[in-house]
Amino acid sequence: MQKKPKILFVDDSSEICFFMRNLLAEHNFEILTANDGISALKLLPLLADHQCILMTDYEMPKMNGKELLMRLQETPHPFACYFLLSGLDQFDELIVSLLEEKLDRPIFFYQKPYLIQEIVNKLKTVT
Repeated sequence: MQKKPKILFVDDSSEICFFMRNLLAEHNFEILTANDGISALKLLPLLADHQCILMTDYEMPKMNGKELLMRLQETPHPFACYFLLSGLDQFDELIVSLLEEKLDRPIFFYQKPYLIQEIVNKLKTVT
């Protein structure tokens, strides 16, 4: 039996984490949440034997989304792909800067406010 795909959702807003956890659970995903990149890295051992997706906000305290992605390049991790969510006005510049980094996994970008159904549809295609 195949395990449910797990999503690590990282956002400094507890309300957004709660909303996304409930919404994505309705679509048969298991969700772990973290409020910053440092907390997300501490959860990696819990994801070891799963097909996983990382969904992260860009602007967060302690470690932003880009810094989290760069740290993941230095360590083995279970993520099949990354979703970067941001409300930055310079969203295009953020995309270019991350594409220049040549990440080890595919990355999908969504600018806030994003359409939830669009994200759910993409999640279903990558799991």
